[in-house]
Amino acid sequence: MAINDQTIQLAILKAILEKLPFGVLVTRNESDIVLCSRVLSESLSENQRDLQMSMIIRKDLTPGVNTPIQLNGNHGIVRKEFIKVLEEGYQLYLLL
Repeated sequence: MAINDQTIQLAILKAILEKLPFGVLVTRNESDIVLCSRVLSESLSENQRDLQMSMIIRKDLTPGVNTPIQLNGNHGIVRKEFIKVLEEGYQLYLLL
């Protein structure tokens, strides 16, 4: 099986996401989780992780504005952005 450039780029992107010191969550249609980085799921049970991500998605966030958030007793900020990939819209949440 030949490895193409797109496969390599995807593998590199996944590796980069795992090294980032902040959380990344990408959703489609405001609720379908497409991608979640390690920071958001580290040392959490599956139920806790799902609850945490649902809380982020349901939060009434203004795009482009840093919003204070508390997750698992830790304080931080979350920022929502909209991105378009191949004519489809996605929501990007950055947790710092």
